[in-house]
Formats: sequence, structure tokens, C-alpha cells
Amino acid sequence: MQDQAQPQPGSQYERTMRDLLQHDRGNQAPRPIKKRRKATEMRLDEELRQANSVLTLQQVMAFTFESDPQGHRAYLELMLTAFDTDVDDVDQSLLQLFQDAWNFFPHRFLDGRCPAELFDELGGNSASL
Repeated sequence: MQDQAQPQPGSQYERTMRDLLQHDRGNQAPRPIKKRRKATEMRLDEELRQANSVLTLQQVMAFTFESDPQGHRAYLELMLTAFDTDVDDVDQSLLQLFQDAWNFFPHRFLDGRCPAELFDELGGNSASL
């Protein structure tokens, strides 16, 4: 088991996690989005563990939640660092996992929805994301 630094009480991380729990509207998402999100959470958690990453699933979700609409570059850099790889060497399936996490995890700037929910609300097919 990895030694994880425990967040300080009242830390930004703890506030983000409380906000994430409060604002996450995933339970209101259509069933296919809920299923894809759960599958993404499980796979990402497993991949992070196998890579002995210093990041946890919860930390990735917190970072994703706090990212602004233009934050995809910072998110990608964080994920590449978490897996000790760079964009030229990353496995396609891992890159797809990063994209799924971005598209199916909640974002503060979307009022707790994920991009797939927004796409679905606009009449798109979120399964194709």
C-alpha cells in the first residue's frame, strides 16, 4: 500500500472534496453516463495503483473538478506525470482513459456535471465521447 500524505484539516483538497460531493450531479445523469463514469473510475484507480502513482483516484477527480474550461492541458500534463510518461510515449488505451476521465468526471464550471452530460443535454450522443 502506498504512503499517501494525509491532507491537513481545512486544506484546499478537503474543501474541494466536500464541494465535489455537494455539487456532483452524477446521480442525475442518464444511466449510460453513470455506467461509463463508474467503469472509468474503476479502471483509472487500477491503472494508478499498477503504476505506483503518487496520485489517487480522489485526487484526480478533485483536480478535474477544479479545472477551468481551458484546463485540459494542465490536466493532461498532470496525468502524464502521474504515469511517468510523456505525450509521445503514452499508450493509446491510457490516453483514452485520460480522455474518459475528463469527459465523465464532474467539473465545477459545469455546476457538477460532466462534459458527457452537457453533450447529452445538447442532443449529442455521449456514448461516442
